[in-house]
Amino acid sequence: GSSGSSGLFIKNLNFSTTEETLKGVFSKVGAIKSCTISKKKNKAGVLLSMGFGFVEYKKPEQAQKALKQLQGHTVDGHKLEVRISERATKPASGPSSG
Repeated sequence: GSSGSSGLFIKNLNFSTTEETLKGVFSKVGAIKSCTISKKKNKAGVLLSMGFGFVEYKKPEQAQKALKQLQGHTVDGHKLEVRISERATKPASGPSSG
């Protein structure tokens, strides 16, 4: 796509890293629309980090910039793996071709 995606997929997160921490790191690059860390409930019903999350910027350029600047950036002792997420923004109604 010419416009590009403004969403980022972040892997290799420390399980203790919070969305607030992640947002703090990525917001240095540009304005963030949303920041989520994927979680799952354990048997005790406690939400645990799955070690990956998504950050969505307001502009694709900011996502590209963050990709370059924050690739391998250490957060809570873990080197982040950053990728452009193609499925950050949900498509408008109608069947997707492809």
